[in-house]
Amino acid sequence: MFAFLWAFTLFFTSLYAQDNPSPHKIGTTTISGFIKEKGSLETLPGATIYIPVLKKGTTTNSYGFYTLTVPTGDYTVEFSFVGFTKSVQKLSLDKPKKLDIELEASNALQEVVIVGNKESQKIT
Repeated sequence: MFAFLWAFTLFFTSLYAQDNPSPHKIGTTTISGFIKEKGSLETLPGATIYIPVLKKGTTTNSYGFYTLTVPTGDYTVEFSFVGFTKSVQKLSLDKPKKLDIELEASNALQEVVIVGNKESQKIT
């Protein structure tokens, strides 16, 4: 009796495993990697990764690493960081992808001048 139950369990377990594909086969995939400064290869914590069509994004952690799970498909992915030139990549995401990005420092923001004016008041 025990052998029959064991064989029965194994048979239906194998059928269930064939009918339920892994998560990557049902339409999602993961993109991950590091974002670094071009030249020095210093990681950029807090950099932004954004997919406009999905309105979905993430930021890098304190080590400059990111991971983002999205539906499979073709996307334009934006990588950006304050003071750096934005990088736009067109990607076909049909399986997990590791993508390291190097952003170039922007010369557009060299100096910021803040001026404050206050009208004098007579205190009595």
